[in-house]
Order: sequence, then C-alpha cells, then structure tokens
Amino acid sequence: NLEYHNVMLSEIKRFYAQEYEIGRYALKLIDERLRIQLCDDEAGFIALHIVNAELETNMSDMYQITGLIRDIFEIVRVYYGRTFDSDSLDYERFVTHLKYFSQRLFNNAPVQTEDVVLQDMIRSRYTKDYNCALKIKTFVQVKYKKYISEEEVIFLTIHLHRLFLNDGQDTQEQDG
Repeated sequence: NLEYHNVMLSEIKRFYAQEYEIGRYALKLIDERLRIQLCDDEAGFIALHIVNAELETNMSDMYQITGLIRDIFEIVRVYYGRTFDSDSLDYERFVTHLKYFSQRLFNNAPVQTEDVVLQDMIRSRYTKDYNCALKIKTFVQVKYKKYISEEEVIFLTIHLHRLFLNDGQDTQEQDG
C-alpha cells in the first residue's frame, strides 16, 4: 500500500502520450481484475517501461532521456519565444526524434553521414533553426559532457524547422 510519486509525470504525459495512455489502460485492467486502484503516477511508470523497451535502454537512462527532452523543449521554447502545438504531427515527429537522439547520445552512438553538400545547404537555408540546434549542442556538451556530431545538429535543424514551419510563420522569413 505504498504510493511512489512520479516526479516526471508531467513530462511523461507530454512526451510519451501514447505510452501513458497504455499505462492508464493497464491501471483500469488492474482495478477491474484485482480491485486494486493505483494512482496516475503508476501509469507514468508503466509508460517509462514501455519507452524503455522501445529504445532498448535501461531505466536509469530513461530518466536522463526524459530530462534531456524536457530541457531541449525549454531551450527551443525560449529561443523561438513560442509554444508548441502538441497535437501536430511535426511535434510528434520531433519528440520521436529526440527519443532516439537521446538514446544514441547516452549509448555514445552518434549518426555519421558524408553528405557535406546537404549539410551546407541546411546550414545556409535554415540559419535560425541551425543556431538553435547549436544552442542545444552546447547545452548537451556542458551539462552531459557528451559530443554531438554535426550530422546530429543537422537532423535537429531539420526537425526544428518543421516544428514551426506549418504554424503560419516560416522561419526562413524570420532569418532575413
């Protein structure tokens, strides 16, 4: 009869919405079959276990991954001075990218490509988004002492550009 408080419940609900809903469904089944009512914190713990299995990582990394995603979203929110449409497909894609980006980061497995022409084009075309990605890179290097490859910065740039592209304000227009 001990309840454990899930300090990352709000982040879990935001970043792992589908897994959280599965956790809530599991709580409902537990209540129906065992007549044991568990609090929403438990749905969050179940969600973390599901994401942990998806990413094939260990649970201690899940707390770091979730914290990193939260921190990246805060950097992006402050940098652009805007909130996110958490119902948009681009938001979901960005969260998915950040999950796998974080997994690679904590497993020391950076993405490597040789497409220098594409990288140069992305850097020059989406300078505002690229500069935000550089802020994320610096933050990760300082806080986590982890290296982020230029390829990862480019992928972040693309996702950042898409995140705000369809909300009526093209970042390309803001760069000029």
